[in-house]
This record gives sequence, structure tokens and C-alpha cells, in this order.
Amino acid sequence: MTKAGSALTGIDTALLQMERPTNLMMVTGVAMLDKPITLAQLRDTLEARLLTIDQRFCMKVVKGRLPVGTPHWEKDPDFNLDAHLQHLALPAPGDEAALRTLIGDLASRPIDFSKSPWQMHLVDNVQGGSALVVRFHHCVADGASVKYIMAHLMDTERVPTKAPVPPPAQAAPKRRSRVGRLFSPVKGALNNSKKTAGLLIDEGREVIQDPGHLRERAEFAAESVAVIGRLLVDAPDPATPFKGALGVQKQVAWTAALPLKEVKFVAQALDAKINDILMAAMAGALGAYLRGRDVDVADLKIHAVVPVDLRSPDKAHELGNGIGLAFVGLPLGIEDSALRLTAVQEHMD
Repeated sequence: MTKAGSALTGIDTALLQMERPTNLMMVTGVAMLDKPITLAQLRDTLEARLLTIDQRFCMKVVKGRLPVGTPHWEKDPDFNLDAHLQHLALPAPGDEAALRTLIGDLASRPIDFSKSPWQMHLVDNVQGGSALVVRFHHCVADGASVKYIMAHLMDTERVPTKAPVPPPAQAAPKRRSRVGRLFSPVKGALNNSKKTAGLLIDEGREVIQDPGHLRERAEFAAESVAVIGRLLVDAPDPATPFKGALGVQKQVAWTAALPLKEVKFVAQALDAKINDILMAAMAGALGAYLRGRDVDVADLKIHAVVPVDLRSPDKAHELGNGIGLAFVGLPLGIEDSALRLTAVQEHMD
């Protein structure tokens, strides 16, 4: 459970500092509800289930008072749940296209950091039901955390017979995780010297408090330098229609639902992971799109940054960010699906 004054972890801080008008660090999702619900129902559910998960939903992020100070969570004395909720309605006919346009508009809006950085939008007139658009800043939670939050908000029955089980209490981390330490040297290598100096000061404090940290840090720095070296040495991806200047306005799209049982069946039959199957399918779709635009895709490979959840099952409820990033080459030029899957598996491994 987050306490007032708790410092953001290294990775949470890095994601907070990545915030730009053209790169909003928001995790945005949508839940489709087959029947309408009222704003009062949503509010009661959030009060009983969301605000009890962690205190950070009632806290705001405050930057460190010193130039190298770490951002921390602070209780919002003016917290008002209603300030995080918005009630909207789609114009007739309330179809999926209108919903995608609305979500794209919402996803283009920066979050208000004067209060806790999250918001929910209840949308009426969505194909006879409602939609719930949720937005959490990445410093609050990553995609895996948001999945846990949504599962805690939802019932498996329309009229539940049991109250939801409260989430287990979270212990405050004693110091930054291995993932957080990975982000620190990467950020230090890519940012300016002032931020690098701040990083060294923070590391100096840790060495004073724990001399054994120096040896651990040196070992991990060697691994990080190798990772950074590969990123800097690798040639940039070739120019394709997918490349362009970042813009502020976003467009949102999604596919039709894929039956999980069928995806699992294919994965088991081919001795592959579900993620391998989906990545190979995406590579095939991107390659087909480019061929349709007369782009030569022979031997073409572009890179995807794939988040990997590093939490153990007993820590699946923890908020914040527990992810690593895999830089995966997608073989867009391989048309044969079996060969493409093999190539994706090799890259993922």
C-alpha cells in the first residue's frame, strides 16, 4: 500500500519524465458493457473497490524539492472522486466508429497532474449498452496492473452473490527494483549531463548507505552497457510508410476478438508461446499492408518494443511498473506463416 511521502521507483520516475505532448505516457483501455450502467453505480463501485486497492488513487505526484530530488506520492487534501469521472454519450447511431473517434480524442488529452493522475469516462449509447474508458498514467500502473485493477472492478456474474475479496496489502519496496536500476543507466546515458550528475549523486547515497551496493551496481552496469551498446550500434529501421513525425492527435483502432482457445490450440500444436503467435500474426499483417502499397519487403525487418511482465504470480496485484522491454525484430518479408513464426520465436528467445 502506497504511503504518503513514498518515492516513485526508478522505472516509475523514468516513465513520468518521458511525458511529452506527442508522447503521453497514459495506459488507456476500454471495457464494453452490454447493458447501460449509471454514473452513480460506477461511482459506488470505484469507491468500494478502486480506492481500497491503493492510496495512490487519492494521491498526486509531487516533484522533488531539490534539483535531483525523487518525485513522491503526496496525499491530495482536495481529493474528490467526481473530479476523476466524466459522463458522456455517443451521438446516434452509437456505433463502434464513433466510439473509436471518441477514445482517440480522449487518448490525445494530457492528464492533470494537480490531482491523482487517472480518470474514467462512462460513455452511454454504445451499441445498446455502455463503455468505460479508463486512463491511468504509467507512473501509477502498467498494463498488467491495470488488468488486475479492471478484474477487481468487474464481477463474473450480473448479480454477484459475494462481495469482492480485498487485494492483499502491498509492502513498500525497500529500494529500487532490478528493472528500475536498468532504466537509470539507460536514462543517464541518453539524457544530458545535469541529469547524469543527479544519477551519480543518488548512486553515491546508496553506496554510503550500503557499500555492497557498489559491487552489485558495477555488475549490473556492465550488463546495461552491453544493452545500450547494442541499441546504439544497431542501424535504425529503414524508411517505411510506418515512419513519420509524432503528432498530438491520436487515432484508436482494434481488431475483432480472437478466441483464446483457438490461439492456445495453435500455440500448443506449434510448441510456441501465445505471444509468439500474436507477434508473428502482426508481422504478417504489417508485411501484407506494405506489399499492398508496393513497398519492397524482401529481407525487411522493423523493431517492436515488447513489454514483458516480470512480476511473480504472488505479486500480480502490485501497482507501479514491473516490466522489462524486449527489442524484437519483426520479419515482415517472410510470407510463409510457419517460417515467420520460427523467426519471431528466435528473436523473442
